[in-house]
Amino acid sequence: MTRSYSARILNAFVLFLFAACFLLRLFVWKLFPTAEAFLKEDIANLLVSALVFFCAAVAFLRKYCSRERVEATGFEWPLGVLVLAAAFSILYSVDTSIAIKATLALAAHVLLFYVAADIMGEERRIRIAFLIALAAALLTAFFGIREYYYLLHRVPAPGEESLGRLNISLEYILLSKRVTSFLGWPNSLAGYLMLLFPATGLMIIGFKNIWARIPLALATLTLLLCYLFTFSFLGWTSLFLATLCLTPWLADVFSFKRLSTAGKVFLTAGVVIFIGCFLVVISKKSFLSSLVPRVFYHKNVLKLILDQPFFGYGMNTFRVSSAKLIFTSNAYSAFVHNSYLQVWVEAGLVGFAALLAFVWKFVQCTRRTWAMTMLFNERLIFLGLTWGLAAFLIDNLYSFTLLKPNIGLFFWAHLGAWVAYARMIYLKQKKQSRHDKPAPQMRWPLLAGMVIAGVLCFFTGRLTLAMWDAHQAMQITRLERMQQSLDLFNTAEELDPWDGKIPGYLGNRYIQIYRVTGKPKFLELAQAEFEEGVRRSPNVYDNYFLLSRVCRARGNGDCFTRADAMASRLFPFEYHNAVAEEARVAQAAAVKKP
Repeated sequence: MTRSYSARILNAFVLFLFAACFLLRLFVWKLFPTAEAFLKEDIANLLVSALVFFCAAVAFLRKYCSRERVEATGFEWPLGVLVLAAAFSILYSVDTSIAIKATLALAAHVLLFYVAADIMGEERRIRIAFLIALAAALLTAFFGIREYYYLLHRVPAPGEESLGRLNISLEYILLSKRVTSFLGWPNSLAGYLMLLFPATGLMIIGFKNIWARIPLALATLTLLLCYLFTFSFLGWTSLFLATLCLTPWLADVFSFKRLSTAGKVFLTAGVVIFIGCFLVVISKKSFLSSLVPRVFYHKNVLKLILDQPFFGYGMNTFRVSSAKLIFTSNAYSAFVHNSYLQVWVEAGLVGFAALLAFVWKFVQCTRRTWAMTMLFNERLIFLGLTWGLAAFLIDNLYSFTLLKPNIGLFFWAHLGAWVAYARMIYLKQKKQSRHDKPAPQMRWPLLAGMVIAGVLCFFTGRLTLAMWDAHQAMQITRLERMQQSLDLFNTAEELDPWDGKIPGYLGNRYIQIYRVTGKPKFLELAQAEFEEGVRRSPNVYDNYFLLSRVCRARGNGDCFTRADAMASRLFPFEYHNAVAEEARVAQAAAVKKP
């Protein structure tokens, strides 16, 4: 087999893997419907990250076989510093396991961005990638519209206003009638759709063939309708602010003198529809309902930053580090709802500066590429891609979609397509060809990239297996199969020696066995597992609270006092709720006694 032939096979394989990563990310979490929320999220994030690392390793191998040089994107140093800051935060994180998983997801997204920018180096490939992204978005929008229709015509169950311990996101969706489709939260869906429908809408004007314009118009309306049903006031505000930022370019491209009659009609209809939808969202959603919770989140994050301004608490650990500041349900969130401040509190000042430098590089590259763009259709496509990215970055001033893996991946893939298109414009302007003989280069960076991506793939796969074993163990509830459940939990503990939640799951299982058998040895085993969970993750509230209750049942007063005090300090709001629930149950049991 010749070198060029093997490179072509690998190239096709990379394209397939890239599409698989993109599509799998949409619905992977739905493959585990019975899993606990955070466990389901961890499995989904690790599984997709492992596939991305494998995709990156194959992409580096393809470049090695074809003797291609590594193309610069302009974002090397800010992204490199951001990933290194995230990785460094693992060393002093308040929860090592959470920080490891979040850093792996961030590294996977950055690698996917580089793979996307590399493999979409031809106009034909960019079109294919855009069609795949559009098909995925249309599928998501279709299910979102269907979901809204269901919520609109659904008859509320008696007593639904007090759903009690039901999952808070499900309660929110049912009562507010805001759609989430595959992405689990309305603003996540809004962030995903705003990446795509500006480019789709602008392409309607770019095509002269009516048979191309009609499907694009229908696709744009479908995405816009689903975007409307998210009723994300701040999402629409982000799109509006991005439009204001790009107004000079929009005015240049959409000069009525240059547009055909059909183009003028499409443009006018688009402006009218946009304004109408914005007014509907404003009338439907109260601004204060979005503002008030964010005030609590931002107060908490500012307190944490002032306590530790230079070094962060570890990636994705805001929900752990902020728990000690929470005394009301309005103040609790796993995210700051400002990705830039969240990077500061989690990855430190260096990570925050790197993220700001990345945004500034994006602005610089945008202005430089626009100055080189001459053709009308090129300007339309570049403007559409930029519009969605700009809206997404603005949206993260009061949202978290850049840091949430199930939506962040689509931003990085979209950015990769944007970089590939900007590179094509640059090469055309400089009259250079991608098929010119590449300059001599060192081979070791590609080999190093393959090794690093391969090692990360293996490590992420190991963590994925640990999460999967824990999930499988939790599905076993029959007493006669309990030993199989314990074996799976023990395997998960060995595969992932950093996660304190897995010993907690195992300790809970021992408590269940104790309640059935009444044998004290299972309480002793449960205490040992909770103590192991505390050792692994010393800031996990659940392990301390359950450890205190086990110690109390065993008559160990010192252990109970220490663990109970730590639980109340780590998460006072949840602790007081749990104590109140215990008191209510005890009172109900006392009333039932003869």
